[in-house]
Amino acid sequence: MNVEFTGRQIEISDSLKAYTHERLEKTKKYLENIDRVNVVLSVEKYRQIAEIIIQNNWITLNGVEETNDMYSSINLVLDKIEKQAKRHKDKLIEKKRRSKESISPKEIVDFSEPQPREKGKNARIIKSTTFSLKPMEIEEAVMQIDSTNNEFIVFRNSRSEKINVVYKRKDGDYGLIEPEG
Repeated sequence: MNVEFTGRQIEISDSLKAYTHERLEKTKKYLENIDRVNVVLSVEKYRQIAEIIIQNNWITLNGVEETNDMYSSINLVLDKIEKQAKRHKDKLIEKKRRSKESISPKEIVDFSEPQPREKGKNARIIKSTTFSLKPMEIEEAVMQIDSTNNEFIVFRNSRSEKINVVYKRKDGDYGLIEPEG
């Protein structure tokens, strides 16, 4: 771990460096492959400010804290960074869990024959919306999706005079559904 110390209005002692190194070792359990750590310690009148930036291949964590004592500032900023690192690690673990989940054989449904409905359970229309089909260009429909937070828009294409649907995909791009013939 490459640690760079910068002092502003303060000369950084060996004890401050050793203390910071000791506290940084605790963050290693949450982050792997720490490339660089920048520690900026500064004094402004009675305020002791500690700023730490940790970088690795995937994430940059940073925090700033100020108190009347430099050691407590270092403690507080490293506590803040540990929380960020723990949150990041938990997200990665959760992402791996979701990707490894598989469908059990009980959950597989055979769609070759229609499934009979249970008695008393009819399909219901929950919400019905009516709207006028405004003729517009595809680009205009995309801009309207962005401005309204809708997932899709149904419109009459001004070039072909056919009804089209533009929808927002999960990857952030847009899809267009056009009827044939």
